[in-house]
Amino acid sequence: MFKKALLILLIFAVTAGILYTKVDRDTEADIEAFVFPGDVVLKEVSKVVLENSLGVQTTTTSNVSDDKGHIGQLTEIKFESNSGNATYRHIALVGNADRDTPIMVRYYSGGEFTPYREHRLIEGSHAQFIEAPSRDYFFSSGQFYELYDGYTERLSAGALAVSPEVMIESNRLNFQLPVKEGVLSEYWFIESQMPLVYWNNAKEVDLLARMDFDLTRQFSVLGNMYPVPDSYSGVGENHFYHNHAYHVGNKLLVEGASLFSKLFSQISVNHLMTNMPEGGYFMTPMMSSWLGADYGLGYAFYDTRFNADAAQFLVNTYKKTRDWTFLEAAEKHIAFFKVYCDQYKIPTSDRGYLVMDYTDFSGSGVIVHASLNHILAEAVLLYDYHMATGDQKSRQIADELLQGIEDLGEGWVKENGDLWYAYHPEKGFILQDYIDVTLNDLRTAQQTYFNVYGKEFEFINYLIDVKLKYVNSVIGK
Repeated sequence: MFKKALLILLIFAVTAGILYTKVDRDTEADIEAFVFPGDVVLKEVSKVVLENSLGVQTTTTSNVSDDKGHIGQLTEIKFESNSGNATYRHIALVGNADRDTPIMVRYYSGGEFTPYREHRLIEGSHAQFIEAPSRDYFFSSGQFYELYDGYTERLSAGALAVSPEVMIESNRLNFQLPVKEGVLSEYWFIESQMPLVYWNNAKEVDLLARMDFDLTRQFSVLGNMYPVPDSYSGVGENHFYHNHAYHVGNKLLVEGASLFSKLFSQISVNHLMTNMPEGGYFMTPMMSSWLGADYGLGYAFYDTRFNADAAQFLVNTYKKTRDWTFLEAAEKHIAFFKVYCDQYKIPTSDRGYLVMDYTDFSGSGVIVHASLNHILAEAVLLYDYHMATGDQKSRQIADELLQGIEDLGEGWVKENGDLWYAYHPEKGFILQDYIDVTLNDLRTAQQTYFNVYGKEFEFINYLIDVKLKYVNSVIGK
């Protein structure tokens, strides 16, 4: 645990160049131009915080440039203190110099963004979008974590010596950040002269609401914070851990249509780039009671799906930006995974095999199951990497994984018409499958295979038909 309280206020400011253009908030602009290069944001966050106990602020500003010139900047303000109950800082709220002019606040609550006009108070416990006359802002909720080994406990205002607040006073925002030993306290926000979200785009608004930046997917200097699953050793009320798959950033990259989505995906991918281990894979830093009981896996384990998702995020970012930096980062995981496939394969025929979902690299030799959704995600990643780089080994392994699925044939189908979740060479087909995750993965795999070969993989079509028929029967279609 940290010996001192650590308070971090992150400011993401989009400030210059083409972003100065006056835009009608009711008219969607072409935001493809606002794809930032790979070294824009969160490069300094994980580095050493200054050692001082006086609450002195340190400001670092990094210019953001692309091939068209200067387009923005990133400012980070860091505090460290072990004295007092709170620290107060303020930020100019541009475009609201007249305190009698209300701003529009869209406040995240109950799964949606509720709009209201406000002159003064912004509750610091909720994420919100703010529309001032000449600026748009996104503010995270106040985030306060007590740090433990592998997980954190998110603290409520009542557990802190001082209640966190963000106040609008005249033309500035005043932040009150709680100070408590061993607690990470932070706000972060984005400021833009362009509209961050066009609120008449119902699909985009629904996407942002589903990402839930408050309750289950807070973004922090620590990364994407997910509730600790029931089977993990750190489980407890308000216990969270860094899920290294970066699902929210990837979702907003692929499906998002707003400037906010593009900025947040860039923040996320750069956090991934900064924190990716040299070996090219992440370990989940806890023990799973389920994996421990069934397979004897110990503390810290490798999860093939979450790692494939993280690498897929890097490849997807390359496809958007054509910046090879992201492919080079993805290649670290691809290189590791090629070796993993040799060492942890479950042969199904002379040409096909599956690979185990988990290991703790203890050398125990225990055989772990291979789940359908993990294998599909791995194949999609390898095919996409092949299409981006021409790497034939990646394509070959993806072919062999799909062959492994096909080798097991109709055994994947349960008596009730659903698909089995996973296969184990000694236990056979096991576990209850998800309702929609595997169906989505099957469809993605089919489209990706078609992109590579110009034809469909017939056995995947068969599995899609089986799963879709079962899903429709469950939901009553």
